[in-house]
Amino acid sequence: MNNEQEFKDILARIRRTFNLREITLALFLATLIFLKVTGLGYYWEHTGWAILSLAIWLATCYIFRFLVAKQTSASGLINLYLAYDVFVELPLLAIIVYSAGGVEGIGGMFFLFPIVYTSIVFPRKDAILIYTTASVYYVLLVLLPFFNIIPFWPYFDSGSNLYHNWNYVINNIIFTVSTFYLVGLAANLIADLLKKRATELELVKRELENEKTTLETKVKARTKELADLAEGLDEKVKERTKQLEDEKKTLEKFNKLSVGRELKMMELKKQIEELKRYQGDKKA
Repeated sequence: MNNEQEFKDILARIRRTFNLREITLALFLATLIFLKVTGLGYYWEHTGWAILSLAIWLATCYIFRFLVAKQTSASGLINLYLAYDVFVELPLLAIIVYSAGGVEGIGGMFFLFPIVYTSIVFPRKDAILIYTTASVYYVLLVLLPFFNIIPFWPYFDSGSNLYHNWNYVINNIIFTVSTFYLVGLAANLIADLLKKRATELELVKRELENEKTTLETKVKARTKELADLAEGLDEKVKERTKQLEDEKKTLEKFNKLSVGRELKMMELKKQIEELKRYQGDKKA
């Protein structure tokens, strides 16, 4: 794949993933605003933080689209996307997860969205950087409240205080981080297979186009050859027709001469006969 084709391929995949991002974020934002306004989300004390983070996140998507349009190389797209994920998307997502209860909530699964999106867009080595960064953010969300460095924000008050249970914290970190890598690698593998299949189909398409071009060239050459042959045959037919017409004229001329000669001979014979009769009559 040449540089131009690679650039177009990455750009197309980035735009598709951001279409999904924007739809997802808009739905979550609308849901949280609805819960906040109606009071149905009373058990979530820090809904406002999540709403603010989602709104900022959605706004940065449009800013990112503007910056993407300015890029002219595949490496520029990749670097911009990685910077966006590491310094904008994942921190905002960490705030949302933190406001939703961190280790005791289900917020950890939301890290899977950028992980899967990154796996679709980037090669494995770049995607693993995002898996690792997401894991670091999540581990910090779990350990900082555990060590009372930051306050714990519960999604709902269960009274269990699992965020202070060491066994629960460790198992949660191991399971969640493992899930990040497994889901990310699986998505990356599927994306690679689809990309490989698309590349193979593109090669087949090019081969068919080349064969079509070659066949069209051969057909044109053969058509020209047949046209030249037909033109040559036409000239030969005209030439032969002219020869036959000349021969016909010659034959007609010879035939006229022959007929005239026969008529003269017949006339001479007649004259001789008459002369003989005249001489016979004279002797008598």
